[in-house]
Amino acid sequence: MKMVVVLVFMLSVALLCVQTLVAQTKRSPVKPRRVIFNCDGWSVFTDAHGSLDAWVENIFGPLEDSHVDALFWCDGSGGNTARYDSDVLEPWGQRIGKTDPVLMKWIAEGNDPAKVVVREAHQRGIDVFYSFRINDIHDSFESCAEEFPTYKAEHPEWMIGEGQPYGYPTALKFDIPEVRAIKLAVINELFEKWDFDGVEIDFMRGVPYFTPGTEPQNAHILTEFLREVRQDLDQRGEERGRRIELAVRVDEALDICHLDGFDVESWIKEGLLDILVVGAGAGDISVEEFKELAAGTSVRIYACLEAYGSVGRYRPRSEEVRRALALNYWYQGADGIYTFNWFPHSPGRAYEASLLKEIGDPNAMAGKPLARTWFGTIPITGRMVCCPPN
Repeated sequence: MKMVVVLVFMLSVALLCVQTLVAQTKRSPVKPRRVIFNCDGWSVFTDAHGSLDAWVENIFGPLEDSHVDALFWCDGSGGNTARYDSDVLEPWGQRIGKTDPVLMKWIAEGNDPAKVVVREAHQRGIDVFYSFRINDIHDSFESCAEEFPTYKAEHPEWMIGEGQPYGYPTALKFDIPEVRAIKLAVINELFEKWDFDGVEIDFMRGVPYFTPGTEPQNAHILTEFLREVRQDLDQRGEERGRRIELAVRVDEALDICHLDGFDVESWIKEGLLDILVVGAGAGDISVEEFKELAAGTSVRIYACLEAYGSVGRYRPRSEEVRRALALNYWYQGADGIYTFNWFPHSPGRAYEASLLKEIGDPNAMAGKPLARTWFGTIPITGRMVCCPPN
């Protein structure tokens, strides 16, 4: 009897390995992209002051003639409500009777932002993903009450709540099946209604995904969630005749990922991902260990070049520091650079548009200032450039 059980187990494992191999074999190579630009939908929308043309220009103007090959578009609602024409999520502000009249007017006129951003990106030859902040907690703040959805108000038990050692009280617990069902429904709708090239699950918006302290033991839940996402995307891809890509963003090192319940090894081994973005503000990103993990697979590794550093909250990093970091990531073998919290449409941040023409090619940064310190400008040296507060 024991021998039968062992044989059945071995056959099950072998079948899983074959299924994984077949899935990876069927996958078309992931397109190389120099720079992925994550667009903060809130800023480009509010700075357009109600003009659809200005909104389009805010998004795409700074990308013209740049190294940006893919736009990861966040709609600016926090991921729990929608600033696009959704049948799954309620409109931003609806719960408190404060929907955005400009947004509702655009939708009524046939200018749903999701439809327009896909159209405009494809006209420019840029791939476009929906960037899904899957557990955003801006709705913890009174100033962001419009982002707090009805389902959280009706089900406070779905959130981690007050009194936890870390995390914001409105963070959702992903061991709740209903929470995962809502998130899957959002992703499903994205490809039922619009022609996005892929979806990014931004796990950095934000941890924790379970009651603090239980993340590692619940890692299998997030892995199973990604399996369901991958299965749905593959089905949609077969209907379209082309693969729909899945990107995820995680912590800057594997040991931190493990603490947050992100079993990146399994995600890559099972062929669940196409793009892995690493980092969320830290400059020292362990690109090499993720590259080693992805060796022999089609998964591409992108280093997140965050506009803000850990020194001085919301104080933008200098041009010199960003160049130095980009060169470090290329040196470590990154497949490309991913930007976050960049606002090149804003007059005060126009220099970021110039950087988008440089950071996708180390040769384009040759001979330019790299890291500003208190003592002036220094060249890149060694594996990582260590800079005093900029």
